[in-house]
Amino acid sequence: MSTDRPTAAATGIDAANRPVTLPTVRLLAAVILPALAVGIAWAGLALAAGWDRPRTVGGVAGAGWVGLVGAATVAALTPWSPRRLAIWPLVWTAAGFVRMIAALSGGLLLYSRPDFGGVVVFAPTVAAYLAVMAFETREYARAMARHHPTDVPPPADGTSHPPSTHSSE
Repeated sequence: MSTDRPTAAATGIDAANRPVTLPTVRLLAAVILPALAVGIAWAGLALAAGWDRPRTVGGVAGAGWVGLVGAATVAALTPWSPRRLAIWPLVWTAAGFVRMIAALSGGLLLYSRPDFGGVVVFAPTVAAYLAVMAFETREYARAMARHHPTDVPPPADGTSHPPSTHSSE
């Protein structure tokens, strides 16, 4: 057996084609808990500031909508279903795009309700969205790192990426 030719494992091809699942419960917690925390914080702020009920409910509804949309997009990902490791980034990005559009649409509908007022819906909705994105991205990155092949050596030229097939001339 010749060792001149790199094996599939050495090139990372096997790792990219390996079917893996993502941690469903951790991803769901990463989208629900931050939105819930923002909603509770908003309710506490509204109570301390003595705001009227529609303003309080509007902010909590905005944060709740983001949590609901986040949970729905994680469920739509079906992270419990095995997929090739190389496919997960595409699927996760698509789910993030759907989440952004749905959160924005629902947030605009809540924003346009006359009894809620504008900023009282906008601020907690954006805060919840940013918190959900941060926590979900962290969990997704951890899941991808767990599946990263550890036995793949770096390229011989010391770079962190495979050599380009395009000529620079």
